[in-house]
Amino acid sequence: MTGLRGKQKSMRRQHILDATLKLLSKKMFSDISLQDIAAQADVTVPTIYNYFGSKSSVILELVLSRQAELAERMEAFISKRSHRDAQRAITDWIKLVTDGAFDTLDRDVWRSLYQERVKDDDLGPLFGKLSSFYVGRSVQFLDMLKQKKLIHAETDSKAAAKLLDSVCEHYFRLSIFYNAQARSGYGDDIRAIVKELCRGLAP
Repeated sequence: MTGLRGKQKSMRRQHILDATLKLLSKKMFSDISLQDIAAQADVTVPTIYNYFGSKSSVILELVLSRQAELAERMEAFISKRSHRDAQRAITDWIKLVTDGAFDTLDRDVWRSLYQERVKDDDLGPLFGKLSSFYVGRSVQFLDMLKQKKLIHAETDSKAAAKLLDSVCEHYFRLSIFYNAQARSGYGDDIRAIVKELCRGLAP
């Protein structure tokens, strides 16, 4: 019975997350209430409090839970044996991170969260957790490049990972808020930035 109850709780929790995702595709984060989530999920507001505690906690778990598949792709990329050139590997990493994020959530949902980020302090923990997720994976990626002697052995992986994360987030924001024509030159920009980054990381 304990196993059955646990499975039911897990399914209900996921059902609430799925309902929240549907709402985020239609409304801004600030326009969604716990009552809206409860109605969409066909549960009571106290049930949501019981499972999550607050609206921002629902959003936090939703977004982080959607990163699992991307995390697997990142790990697979890091484990590849074919990396021979740091500049190519870092360029491909940036593409993996920025394109992969759109496989986790729709562009409109990301836009809504980024727009609300500047005026809603409740979203601070979400973006802090996301940053930790991406920086942590970037540290692993850069450590792999060090092991392969593709970048300098004394590279501060954490500091370099934060810099790399900033580049990824910059182009991710461009992809969220600008159309394809406005973003047409960003590939050349990335290559130029990566070239300079690799100049500093060269073994």
